[in-house]
Amino acid sequence: MWNPNWLRPSPIIDHIKNQYRTGLRPDGCLGYHGTSIQTLQNVLETGVVPGVTGKENPTRFNRPHNGDLYFWPSDYEELDQNAIALAASYATAIAQSHALLQLLKLDATHDTYARAARNILRDSPEFQNEYMEMLGVSLDPSALQEYMRQAMQYKGVVIGINSYAQLKYHVVDVEPDDDGCRLETNGEGLPYHFIHGIEAMGPMEREFLDTLA
Repeated sequence: MWNPNWLRPSPIIDHIKNQYRTGLRPDGCLGYHGTSIQTLQNVLETGVVPGVTGKENPTRFNRPHNGDLYFWPSDYEELDQNAIALAASYATAIAQSHALLQLLKLDATHDTYARAARNILRDSPEFQNEYMEMLGVSLDPSALQEYMRQAMQYKGVVIGINSYAQLKYHVVDVEPDDDGCRLETNGEGLPYHFIHGIEAMGPMEREFLDTLA
């Protein structure tokens, strides 16, 4: 949903615009996080990239806490193309689930809802009703298919994380056989000034960011 206030100058909006104009770059970048327009809208409103949300048991060993961010670390020698591609794939999955939730008028940033939405978009039709029940939504199958078609037009955005973030937050490996990492933000999410470059992955995202810029 568009907010006219986003066109008014503010430190947050100016930073987002500047980072979009500059784009992704390996210099000074800790790594790359894939996300959605809805998350960027949250940043414009609150000044924070929310990261993981809706975790009910955040005390389990090596599990994400609310506010943590997954990212793929920068590799300057390889110009980060592999890391960016992995973040972009993650961004698309997140963006499409967030778009579907927004069409269903549900909280697009809630992790449990987002997982159910990803399953609706990914699984065969016989399982979709089960996931719709998890969301507490009843919808005609043809209407759901139209919402899914619209949601799948989104490709997400990739944001760089400034290397200075590791001076404030702890970085952990996700799994031994996974190239990804997790930034533990102690429930805070990532403040906007740690965003180090933004790239739109599709035309829907470019249209939104071009309007800001």
